[in-house]
Amino acid sequence: MSGRIEALPWDSDFFDLSIGRVVLDGATADDLAAFDAEARDRDFDCVYGALDTGQDDDNVAIRVQLHNFLLVDQSVQMMRPDVPYVPLPSDSVAREATEDDIEAIMEIVPIIAPWSRFGADDRFGLEAGVRMWRAQVERGIRDETRLVTVTEDDSGLTGFATQACPGELGVPGYESTTVTKPGAGVADALMAYFFDWAPGGTATSAGWMAVRNIAILRHLHRHGYVISSSRGAFHWWKDGASYG
Repeated sequence: MSGRIEALPWDSDFFDLSIGRVVLDGATADDLAAFDAEARDRDFDCVYGALDTGQDDDNVAIRVQLHNFLLVDQSVQMMRPDVPYVPLPSDSVAREATEDDIEAIMEIVPIIAPWSRFGADDRFGLEAGVRMWRAQVERGIRDETRLVTVTEDDSGLTGFATQACPGELGVPGYESTTVTKPGAGVADALMAYFFDWAPGGTATSAGWMAVRNIAILRHLHRHGYVISSSRGAFHWWKDGASYG
């Protein structure tokens, strides 16, 4: 087991709630009862729980749900072997986003918000998912270890993507893509720019992608990414309220 619940000051301030985080891998019934008692003793409103569902040989997922950790998202992480990449042609041109692009990006953030686990939990809600994504984009533009890319054509902004270098696995990681013109090669233009930006001219990982978002999974698979691990995201609420 991973130990005690970690407090999350940024999330707590952002949502005006007391929020913590815990890893649920290997949790026994006693562990989960202790987490529940600790969360109440420390007066957490919500605790994020993460569980490696690809290695759940002991049915931990069943136990966590019986202890008030409710599933809000199932996601997969993808890796990319060293294989050729040939993007589709596009009229959209990609470039690195600047602070001058923030207002235009904010207009299309609602497209991606439903794939957020916050949008899937009605205790946070879709509006919270939009707010969270907007905050992530603004932070990404101002963070030198991250990249926010935009695409544009004669009509204006056609999409944006977020990436990290290094990502969660210590290698360049592709995190999200949002496009306003599906089927026009916009996502390919965004990825091609990322490959040029990433050290070594390639990207070897993709961040956690919601399995509900089949479009992005197919896009990544078409460009050489394969699923390497899976994770369930759970939310514990102090009052026991469920989602959906």
